[in-house]
Amino acid sequence: MSIFKAYDIRGIVPDELNEKIAYNIGRAFVTFLGCPSVVVGRDVRSSSDSLFAALASGITDQGADVIEIGRTDTPMLYFAARGSHAAINITASHNPKEYNGFKLCRENAIPISGDTGIKDIERLANEGKFAEPAKKGTIIKKDVRDEFVKFTRSFENSRASEAAESCR
Repeated sequence: MSIFKAYDIRGIVPDELNEKIAYNIGRAFVTFLGCPSVVVGRDVRSSSDSLFAALASGITDQGADVIEIGRTDTPMLYFAARGSHAAINITASHNPKEYNGFKLCRENAIPISGDTGIKDIERLANEGKFAEPAKKGTIIKKDVRDEFVKFTRSFENSRASEAAESCR
């Protein structure tokens, strides 16, 4: 059974998904998209840090920069990825704790599915044959929490105004 699903990548760590596979996914992702940078966030699962390290190594070894946003949920990743080249969130969503995975996005946080690239990334990761880039990428830390909270609170203020207006 493949860890490459219709809308994401997920499997039991380390039996189905491990650091070696995460590294190859990082390289395959950059190869597939040809992106110069990737926004990467991760959830609080115990395996997320080691998978991040391996994924980030694959991304940077393939020549792209990693914009590390730290611990995040998917909505915060989508927010951070607006206007970006690509994004990956390390999460297995609602699955049990022994699982982990990757949600993949192309430019502007558009999700990648089996029909739009996951199968291509799977093939590239499994082949493991990657061109060597002219230079290695770097990891850049970026804190988006305050900006995201401000953004989400703007909806609260907007809804309060709408509710007050409808009472008149």
